[in-house]
Amino acid sequence: MTIRILLALLGLLIGQAVHAETLSLPLHKFTAAKNVDFRCYSTTHELQLPIPKRWKVRKATLRFSYVNSSALIKANSQLSVHVNGSAITQLPLDPLAPESAVKVDLPLELLQAGYNRLGFSIAQHYTLGCEFPCAPELWTQVKLGEAMLDLEYDWQPLPLAVSTIADLLFDPAIIPKGQVHMITEASRAPP
Repeated sequence: MTIRILLALLGLLIGQAVHAETLSLPLHKFTAAKNVDFRCYSTTHELQLPIPKRWKVRKATLRFSYVNSSALIKANSQLSVHVNGSAITQLPLDPLAPESAVKVDLPLELLQAGYNRLGFSIAQHYTLGCEFPCAPELWTQVKLGEAMLDLEYDWQPLPLAVSTIADLLFDPAIIPKGQVHMITEASRAPP
C-alpha cells in the first residue's frame, strides 16, 4: 500500500516538472495607452515586460494588430519590433492592405529575468521626394488594447537558502501577482 502511494506521489512530482504553464498577458496592462499612434516620418514606442526570476521561458509569442495610412509608400514604410534593443521583425506598411494582424515569436535568448524592453519603431513616407516630416498622411496605429503576449514557462526550482528569498519570492516582476505561503511549526505548550 505504501509503495503505491509513493509511486503515485513520484508520478505527480515528475508530471509537474514536465508540465509548462501558459499565461496570456494583455499588453495594455504595461502601458497607459490602449492604442499607440505613430505620427510623422519616424517614431518609437517602448514598454517594459516583466519576466520573473523563477520562470524558465520556453516560448514567447506577441500578437498585435495595426492600421496604417493608405497614403504611405509600401517600399519606404515599415514597422519594426525590437526586444531589448535588437530588431526581431520588420513589417511593410501596405497602403492597399492598411489593416494587419501579426503573430511574432520572440527569441528566447533576448529575454532575460527582470524587465525587458519591447519596442515598436516606425519609418513611414508618402512621397519619394521632399516631404513634410509630420504631414497628416504619415500615421500608423498599433492596437495595444487588443495585443497579447503569450508566455509558456516552467517554474525554476527554489534553492533552499534563506538568501534567495528576496530575489525569488519577492521579485517585483512576478505576474499577475505573487503569493507566498509560509508554514511554521505550531508552538506547543510544554508538557
